[in-house]
Amino acid sequence: MDEVREYRTPYRFLTCLLERRGYGITDDLYGDDRPDEVARLYRDVHVWLGSSGRRPG
Repeated sequence: MDEVREYRTPYRFLTCLLERRGYGITDDLYGDDRPDEVARLYRDVHVWLGSSGRRPG
C-alpha cells in the first residue's frame, strides 16, 4: 500500500496499475484535489454547451 502514496489521491490506484504496465499518467488531469480547475472546466463546458457547440473564448 505504501507504493501508491506518492501518487495524487484521485488517480492513485489507476496510476500505479498503468505504470506497472509501462504507461505513464501526466500530473495535469482534473480531479477533486484541484477544485478550482474542475470548477473552471465545468463553467467552460456549460458555456460551450449553451452556445451551440462553439468553444468558449
